[in-house]
Amino acid sequence: MKAFVIAVLASALVACASTPTVKTDFEPTANFASYKTYSWAITPQAASPLVQQRIVQGINARLQAKGLRETPQGGDIALAAHIITAQKQTLDTFYT
Repeated sequence: MKAFVIAVLASALVACASTPTVKTDFEPTANFASYKTYSWAITPQAASPLVQQRIVQGINARLQAKGLRETPQGGDIALAAHIITAQKQTLDTFYT
């Protein structure tokens, strides 16, 4: 019974989490097989350097797994990533 209650509470907490919205733009008729290198045109700026580093490393890992190689500038593909965040204030009151 205790495990069931914990599972229900965990499910309720997971349901409260929001997923990020990701939008991409590319030319649908482009032959991506012909591209071998990429470079960052605009490096994403995040409030935290750690978050910025993780985003860049994540994108780099995905592209390198597809066989692309990063170059400092002038790559076949120019990347730009924009990060938009919003801070929300919450107030929790407890009455005793």
